[in-house]
Amino acid sequence: MPQAIAYADVPGLDLAAERKIIDFPVSRETQFSETRQFVSGFSRISVPDPSSAGKFIPVGEVPVTRPHLPYGETMDWIVKEFEEIGIPFKLRVSAIDRRNFNLYQEYIFDQAVAPPDGEGISPMVLVHGSYVKGSPLVLYLGTYRFVCSNGAIVSAGGKTHLSVNTRNWGNLQSQGFHDDFRAALDHYSDVGAFYARLNDVPFSETAEEIFKPKLIPFCMRKKVIGQLEEDGAVSLNIESDNQDGERYKSIKEEDFSTPGLIAVNGDISTWDVYNRFTSIGSRLSSTNRVLIAGKSIDRVFQRLKRAA
Repeated sequence: MPQAIAYADVPGLDLAAERKIIDFPVSRETQFSETRQFVSGFSRISVPDPSSAGKFIPVGEVPVTRPHLPYGETMDWIVKEFEEIGIPFKLRVSAIDRRNFNLYQEYIFDQAVAPPDGEGISPMVLVHGSYVKGSPLVLYLGTYRFVCSNGAIVSAGGKTHLSVNTRNWGNLQSQGFHDDFRAALDHYSDVGAFYARLNDVPFSETAEEIFKPKLIPFCMRKKVIGQLEEDGAVSLNIESDNQDGERYKSIKEEDFSTPGLIAVNGDISTWDVYNRFTSIGSRLSSTNRVLIAGKSIDRVFQRLKRAA
């Protein structure tokens, strides 16, 4: 199947159909003290048991002050705010993580981001909702690269995300977020400029910064190093019983602290390595890991001295 190369090539999901899928009932039950003499200040959250019709399973307890945002109504609100922005958009991904019942969605916008290599890129907003853990709702700004279906979290106009909490939910309900996000989309020329800088900076000048221990998940750093070694783009100065091209298999976390571990062969850009990371991060097994990876990649590459 050929890869999409522009916004028009990406199939959009049916909004009504996806809303129906995520709009399952959620029980919010007030908790009492052990003697039932006073309210505990917490509510127990339960969701339908996927393996037993008609039954609910508890997924956690939350403060009674925590905003309760049913996913169906939340999606209605998000779509309305996106429509206020005035730029066509599509829902590309919508999923419920059945391990923790979190919501994950990706919306892409029909607006070009100047690519450094001629491949089409559009703004994207990643949505993460949770009934029990972290913020009830977070919207992350990002980009979507059509040729490889890579998603990335990236800051635009000084903004990286919008997080709903007890303090700001009232204002967001009355004022929305479309003005802030429209302003962020207006600054996506800065994103294009950032990507151009990554393309201009040789990987040989950023390798040690990118692969510092514990900044990007170890499994991702090891996999990218493996790709680069297999492509002949790097040599690894490490004792290993493996043959050339597979020495990465011997790497441990502490090895990334060794100066000179990575010897870059030939001309490869930091942009190339960035896309290797985002490709892996976009395809991790859980949506929670996708978000953790995306945030860590953005944090590391935004702080590169040569790309500042």
